Amino acid sequence: MRTEIKRVELTDLDLRLSSLRLCDPVTLRRLRKSVQRDGVRTPVLVSDGVVDGKLVVVDGFKRIQVVMDGGERELEVRVVTLDEMAAHAALLVCNRPERGVTDIEEAWVVQSLCRKHKLSQMKVGQLLSRHKSWVSRRLKLVENLEDEVVEEVRLGLLCVSVARELHRLPRGNQIEVSGCIRKHGLSVRQAARLVSKVLSCEDPEAKRELLGDPLQYVAADAER
Repeated sequence: MRTEIKRVELTDLDLRLSSLRLCDPVTLRRLRKSVQRDGVRTPVLVSDGVVDGKLVVVDGFKRIQVVMDGGERELEVRVVTLDEMAAHAALLVCNRPERGVTDIEEAWVVQSLCRKHKLSQMKVGQLLSRHKSWVSRRLKLVENLEDEVVEEVRLGLLCVSVARELHRLPRGNQIEVSGCIRKHGLSVRQAARLVSKVLSCEDPEAKRELLGDPLQYVAADAER
């Protein structure tokens, strides 16, 4: 595969795949300190094969954000030629060794390939070097979540681990429980206990009491 290293204007970069990644503030702060100390040590990966005449970013969205925030206008990139589906796969492969992508980011990639590009789950599994069952689980993770819950994850209001717990609930209950978790500052473990209790709670009044004061119930569990 042809590879070329060059410096480009930030305005020349196409960020269409950035919607498949999360921008975690903690990771961003850590990266900002690293860049301030050592500069950007690894070129951003871009593809010139997704759209003619455009350099579509495949990996390095956080580096781009840090450089933009610092007022820089150029960045070193590594140019490869990948079509859009191969670029989706590379987005995961580049981050797999460091476990740099979350479950929900993997799910967004799978969803894009299955829904936008109309690939079968079998084909997606082959493309991503994963079993079909893994593809199915990732697809269910994101498609079982309410849009508002997904948006809360994108905005950093809800962590991925809590979203994974919420997807166990029927879609009609997720927003209410999510609001409860955020309002009371529940930990991931407490959120998991709350979801389990909501699932087993058949009495509407008991459910209202549970969501009105969840710490009374999940904290008591933690002490046992």
